[in-house]
Amino acid sequence: ERRREAAQAAAAAAHEQGKTALRSGDARVTAAQLQTKEALQAEQARSDETCRLLQEEVTSLQQEASEVWAQLQSEETQHSRSKSLFASKTAAAEESWEQAEERALALKEAIGQEEEVLLSASREEADARMHCVACSMAT
Repeated sequence: ERRREAAQAAAAAAHEQGKTALRSGDARVTAAQLQTKEALQAEQARSDETCRLLQEEVTSLQQEASEVWAQLQSEETQHSRSKSLFASKTAAAEESWEQAEERALALKEAIGQEEEVLLSASREEADARMHCVACSMAT
């Protein structure tokens, strides 16, 4: 009987130790679960912050790219206008040059004709003087 009571007492003590160990294990598991949950939440917060920073950087880069693209388009338009204006001014300059050459040629011809008229008039005047000199000598 004593052995049976001792065995029952030992079994009851072992049962209580098992329950205590089980509670202790449950507490450790719960603590580990809580730590894991907190670590996951912290990692999620870091990941969210990294995503937010990356999204800001992408938005900034997209805006910068849009500004650069707009500047390039503006410069291309300005270059095209300048090129067109240059072509227009070049054509106008060539036209003016041709007109100036034509006027110079016309002036050269007019000067040549005027020289001929003056030379002819000078000859006629010289002939008239010679005639007068000859007449005055004859008298």
